[in-house]
Amino acid sequence: MTTTRPKALFGRTMGRSLGLAIVFLCALFVTARLSLASMAPPLKAHPVPAILIQAVQRLSPGSGDYFDQIDRKSVGYLVWSEFPVKVAIDASGDERWQRQVKAAIEEWRRYFPLAIVSTPETADIRIEAKRLGLKPDPKTGALPRFRSGQAHYEVFVEPVTQLLKHRMTVELAPGQADGVLLSVARHEIGHAIGLWGHSPSPEDSMYFSQVKNPPLISSRDLQTLARVYEQPTRLGWRVETAVK
Repeated sequence: MTTTRPKALFGRTMGRSLGLAIVFLCALFVTARLSLASMAPPLKAHPVPAILIQAVQRLSPGSGDYFDQIDRKSVGYLVWSEFPVKVAIDASGDERWQRQVKAAIEEWRRYFPLAIVSTPETADIRIEAKRLGLKPDPKTGALPRFRSGQAHYEVFVEPVTQLLKHRMTVELAPGQADGVLLSVARHEIGHAIGLWGHSPSPEDSMYFSQVKNPPLISSRDLQTLARVYEQPTRLGWRVETAVK
């Protein structure tokens, strides 16, 4: 009896302590989330880039858009507030790869303020030459399919200005045919500048799949991009410091 009672007591004590620890951690997590939420910038819109406004004004009326297909994140729409948006091109990509990437940037630069920089550390968008792993078909889950490009982002607080910002990384597989690579680069750069979604129409550059004759940047692409830049976001606004 004297050997089992301490063990039972120890088990009850450890169980109670573990339970209290879990409750404490959960409360701490909730408090941290509430604190972060109170520090987050409010949703506010930035001015639409003048070159984009001018491009849309030249379009024929009634072209429409696919704004309802654009995803809004917890930080709001993924728009830029400081222009020109700086783009760095991977120096490890071969000459043909770089030429196609630059051509896609030039296409978008007719409608949106972009600038190519040589320092990836200062870039808002980094375009990398990278072979992507095979990905199962999202509809069937069957045979893996080749991925030609993808874009992803990260959100951070700029230490000096305390502005909530984001940066984009675009990965483009090397070795693609020129026309295909140009089309993929055009599409992924569209994601990077704010079109975080896909068009249901194969006549738009942001169509969700590759087509035989890849389209150029369409009126619907531009109308959608302009609407995105009219929307509120937390990005580009100052993060409030916690009250001490």
